[in-house]
Amino acid sequence: MDKEITITYETLFELLRREKSRNELQPLEKNFFENVADYIKEKKAILSRQNTTMFSQDEAEKVKVQLENVKRILDELYARREKKIVSLASIKARTGSDVINTSILHGKEAEFYNLLVELFKRFRNEFTTSIINGNSKEGFSELEKEPLTQEQKEQELKEAEKEGMIKEAESKLLSEEHNPEKKPENTEKGESQTKMVRFIHAVPKFLGKNLEVLGPFESEDIASLPAEIADVLINKGRAKEIKSD
Repeated sequence: MDKEITITYETLFELLRREKSRNELQPLEKNFFENVADYIKEKKAILSRQNTTMFSQDEAEKVKVQLENVKRILDELYARREKKIVSLASIKARTGSDVINTSILHGKEAEFYNLLVELFKRFRNEFTTSIINGNSKEGFSELEKEPLTQEQKEQELKEAEKEGMIKEAESKLLSEEHNPEKKPENTEKGESQTKMVRFIHAVPKFLGKNLEVLGPFESEDIASLPAEIADVLINKGRAKEIKSD
């Protein structure tokens, strides 16, 4: 019997909000990741049937946007949970406490947690032993590493590029905060930081750059959106800019 898919687009939004708003690692359903995979598989199957059914262009666009937003939600959800798991592993290695609830960790998360605990313990012990023995240098032994596969190298490169983009954005934001009197060039030229657009196709709700929920929008709806987001919609042919005279 096929597994019942319990994941919906709305529940993913709610799970991300809950993980963001609470300090503790939040429990997920036992088959959460399997259900998410089934959800994505179902959406992709819908798109693959587009050319053989009466599937409208608007419906196809909705599914595509949903898939893009689901990926963003999952990336953010993973990052939030990863940070909390690292913190839990550090506490466990430092205190040896048995009160840490690890039952809410899923398979791969539990494996990640256990590896981190062992690494934290090992490096902590080697560091303190080195200092107690009066060594001026931190005598950590080299970890035995297996050569990275091509796939792992490509993933590390993607992560590095992503981190670089985040750091660049943070640096730009910090610079603007410290120079409030300095206006962006496009503002001095009379260009607004928002744009008024008219939607050509229906677009389901999605996340803004600060993870705020925008939409949903129907065809012929008019909205004022951040210029960055408006440009993406315009370039993808989902909206047209309304220019004031």
